[in-house]
Amino acid sequence: MGYNELRMYAEIYNDTLDFRKAAGSKIRSGTVLDDAARLTDVMGVFDQVEHAMSMSMRREMRRSVTPSVRAWQKAEAGIGEHLFARLIGVLGDPYIATPYRWEGSGTNRVLVADPRFVRTVAQLWSYCGHGDAERRLHKGATAEE
Repeated sequence: MGYNELRMYAEIYNDTLDFRKAAGSKIRSGTVLDDAARLTDVMGVFDQVEHAMSMSMRREMRRSVTPSVRAWQKAEAGIGEHLFARLIGVLGDPYIATPYRWEGSGTNRVLVADPRFVRTVAQLWSYCGHGDAERRLHKGATAEE
């Protein structure tokens, strides 16, 4: 699976985007060089790097994501290829969860892979920060429930 590679591209793209925005803010603030032509050239290079990373991320998404998931993305309005690549880069496979956890502490800390599992829609929503996968609605539920 290429979801780890897609995550790497999505993270590098986000870092590139953050750097370009920070550099643009610094240049517009007037606290750095005042050679406008040179600064325009520098921002042009940053724009090119950001575009190249976006293309690489989308190319990796096309390679990594299963055809059925890509077909769903194309059928949904408002989720273009670029946004979808960034989302899936963070989520990984929306159907098969690949959890990791840290064990140990300090210099003895290691990342351990837990068993993969098929996740439900509620578990995916919970992973995304929307709702609680363990919560079950039932008749007569109290306000606290």
